[in-house]
Parts: sequence; C-alpha cells; structure tokens
Amino acid sequence: MLAQARSVYGSRNGGAEMTIPAVAGFVGGWTLFDNVLGHGAGPFTPDSIRNAALAVDVAVGDSINGGGVRFGNAGALDEGQNTRSAAVVGQWQAIGDMKIVYPPAYATGALIGSPATG
Repeated sequence: MLAQARSVYGSRNGGAEMTIPAVAGFVGGWTLFDNVLGHGAGPFTPDSIRNAALAVDVAVGDSINGGGVRFGNAGALDEGQNTRSAAVVGQWQAIGDMKIVYPPAYATGALIGSPATG
C-alpha cells in the first residue's frame, strides 16, 4: 500500500516524495474510511462512529508509516489517543528540505550536527 500511496502522491505532486504530514493524513484517512466507517452497519451516528473507532485494532507495523491504531478507552489516561502511532524525528536541512533522521528504518537523510557536536 505504501508503494501505491507514494506513486499516486508523486503523480499528483510533480514527482515529489510524500511529506510527513501527507503520510500522517493518509494513515488517518485510511483508518477513518476503511477501519471505522468501512465496518459500520446501519445509520452513522456520533456514538456508532465513536464505538467503531474504539474497536479498531491495527497491529504495529500494519500502517504505511510503521505504526498501528488502537485508541485509548474512556476514562483512560490516553483516552481517545492512538496508542500505537508511529513517530519520526525530522530535521530541516535547508530551506524547504525536511529529512527524516530517526528512526533509521524511515530515514530519508542523515542527522546534521547534534546537541553534543553543534
């Protein structure tokens, strides 16, 4: 799915690579339309959508960004938060040039400098 998402994104954006926000938006949209609304029956109501979202259980590694999806239940410290989200560290390396530098599996560039080396 990642290859297809990259291909469609590139074809609609002059060959550009998917940005971090583009990947996050894709994962969020896919989760909503496939995992939440795609499994609903009957009329959609705020409660039915919320219940369907709370039932989503996508394992870590099964989303195109390497994360998964599982929302914290009501009353939990992480209520409503995706407890399996993937995170990356990006570094602006030039004007308009963001590179993912961590974790290595998603890196699109190497870290330039560091707090220890400047």
